[in-house]
Amino acid sequence: MANEFVWDDHFFVEGNAAVQGKTSLDSLWLKPVKFERSVLPLWRPLPLTVYAALRCLFGTSPVLFHLANVLLHAAVLVLLFVWLVELRVPPATAFVAAALYGVHPFLTSAVTYVAGMADPLAAFFSLIALIAWHRAFRWCEGEPKKSCWQKLLLAGSFSWLCALFCKEWALLLPLLAALSFVGEGGARSHNAQLFRKTGFWTCLFIAGIYVCFRSEVFAKAETITTIQMDWRERIACGVMSFGFYQLGGLFPFNLRMDRYYHLAKPEFWLWFAAGILFVMGWYYSVKRFGSLWIRSGAWRGFGWFLMFWLFHSNLLFVLNAHVAEHWMYFAFMGLAWAGADLWVACGPTLRPSTHRAVLVVLTLFGLFWAGRGFARQLDWQDDFTFFRRNIEAGADTSRSHLSLGFAYAKEGNFPEAADHFAKVLEKDPGNFQAAIALARCQFFMGHYSEAAAMVKQIRMRYPTDPILQWFEKDCVKAMEDQKREKSGQK
Repeated sequence: MANEFVWDDHFFVEGNAAVQGKTSLDSLWLKPVKFERSVLPLWRPLPLTVYAALRCLFGTSPVLFHLANVLLHAAVLVLLFVWLVELRVPPATAFVAAALYGVHPFLTSAVTYVAGMADPLAAFFSLIALIAWHRAFRWCEGEPKKSCWQKLLLAGSFSWLCALFCKEWALLLPLLAALSFVGEGGARSHNAQLFRKTGFWTCLFIAGIYVCFRSEVFAKAETITTIQMDWRERIACGVMSFGFYQLGGLFPFNLRMDRYYHLAKPEFWLWFAAGILFVMGWYYSVKRFGSLWIRSGAWRGFGWFLMFWLFHSNLLFVLNAHVAEHWMYFAFMGLAWAGADLWVACGPTLRPSTHRAVLVVLTLFGLFWAGRGFARQLDWQDDFTFFRRNIEAGADTSRSHLSLGFAYAKEGNFPEAADHFAKVLEKDPGNFQAAIALARCQFFMGHYSEAAAMVKQIRMRYPTDPILQWFEKDCVKAMEDQKREKSGQK
């Protein structure tokens, strides 16, 4: 909680006019988030509104923003525990499953990172919706003439709408709810059919409102394009992510943000090989233990994980990275659910020695994950620590160097900043931000001729940009003043 604002926190919290109270809050809901000349391809107004509320109530101290995120994560763990108990998992088992999930290092970026609040907030409302829908289903089964089930259905639907205002993956929530109803008593009864029809049309109505509102917000907006992938890279990325999220989730040694891999590097293909092995392992497990999965109900938790993995795999649509640890914030709950169901089904049948061995292994994994999570949150102390660790961990990308360059420039260390901006241009020669930032560093270091030459080159691409015109005039004026100063010294 002592960490500063890092990376996108500056943009979404410190640099957002509505969050800072300089413009009206309705702009967070009615306008897309602008980034330079384009807009970001996301619409998440509720987290931005929460930032604005926190800023209004407690000021701009990052400590309170981090505290809010930690408390929100704790609330998610409580709701996960309640959800598992709702599904008839014994409380002790539900507590262990929620605890193991809660300390996993892949969740650290969503909790430590203020701009990552969207995932815990969406999970918070999603779990409330699932619990409300599940209780509505039971009420409808038992006493369909009472209005309690309808109120719970509407409350859950409203909570789902709030989740949609936080994260796009919440669109999958009705499918997940339907998955959780499978195996419930009386699932084919008349009352169950009534609940399904009412729930279906309610969710369809809310989804329609969300899609129409979102379309209106982005109407005629020029969104920033994501990374380009052809169909072969998307398939390879899907397999690779399947291995990364499971093997990397079990043994999370090398943690970082900005996981876009160059295909020429071996790390991508190592994760791809792990993905192939896990695909084969899943196929063998289904053939060998499929009946156990069905009997225990664990297939529903595995289905939860697979559903959200597919959404974040780049197979359906291209995202802004190959993989990202915080994308699994909600997906890993499915594995916690599956593990709890398997333990309930198999735990009583194990030998005492095997029972103890499994508990020891789970304890060791929990301690290991908790230690890695604690170490990971130290990487988010400030921009310098974060981006240095990011690059050391393998994210030697233009975005990492660009952000580190801006951090150095903000502190007035222009030589270091210029070095990182130059590295960005080596990797991405057409990067406008890096080019203009490097020119400014040259200007502030007194290298006016180099700055003028760079601005002139940039203006060939953007001849009507007024900022570049003013900057070029400043460079010319500084060069003339420098010449007069030298001639006066002579």
